[in-house]
Amino acid sequence: MAGSTTSRLVLGRGVALCALTTAFAALAPVLLAGPSRLGAVIGLATAAMATGSSLGILKLTFHGGMKHAVAGLAVGFLLRMLLVAAGLLVALSAGGEPLAFAATFFGLYLAHQSIEIAMLSRSARPAQLEGKA
Repeated sequence: MAGSTTSRLVLGRGVALCALTTAFAALAPVLLAGPSRLGAVIGLATAAMATGSSLGILKLTFHGGMKHAVAGLAVGFLLRMLLVAAGLLVALSAGGEPLAFAATFFGLYLAHQSIEIAMLSRSARPAQLEGKA
């Protein structure tokens, strides 16, 4: 029961951090103009979609143990690969700047992926400590 509460708390904090970093990254399109703004907006939207999907997958696999959680992380990574390709095609077809798209998407990707990995490692600690006791 305590492990479930801990994992729920860790997941909630991870979602809050992802929302905070996404809100912070939303300032990038405000500071840009023209095709760069369009590329950044599409990159931001694509990254937010990818993170939401990855966190949903991680939530489904979170309570199945570390093997399931790492598998969920891998599926989320594959989903991001597909979304970055689709988002880049949308940005290019809409006349957006690909560099602005890439900077926004991968900036958020780096932050969100590190948050997801920290969530997994933090949720694994109590289980490891209980196993040694």
